[in-house]
Amino acid sequence: LISAVKAEIDRLKKKPVTAAELAQVQETQRRKRETDLKTNSFWSSVLQFYLWNKEDPIQILKFEEMVSSLSAKELQQAARTYFGDNQAVFILRPQTK
Repeated sequence: LISAVKAEIDRLKKKPVTAAELAQVQETQRRKRETDLKTNSFWSSVLQFYLWNKEDPIQILKFEEMVSSLSAKELQQAARTYFGDNQAVFILRPQTK
């Protein structure tokens, strides 16, 4: 599984996602947001984020605009930025008695 994940990250860093993959990412973001909007923990953490970072909470309302404008190139750039060469792998193993 580790090698499969690494291969997928490397693929993403080398070439942008397909239109179908981008649409799937956008739809997943929309569905998660729809669920999150119904929870107090979401609102608490989001409002705390905006307060802590001194940002305008009106940005919460621009979520759909941001998701719709997401591009394959932006996803590729994010992969290059956040999945550099400096990585750690952690493997959880069951406790033995």
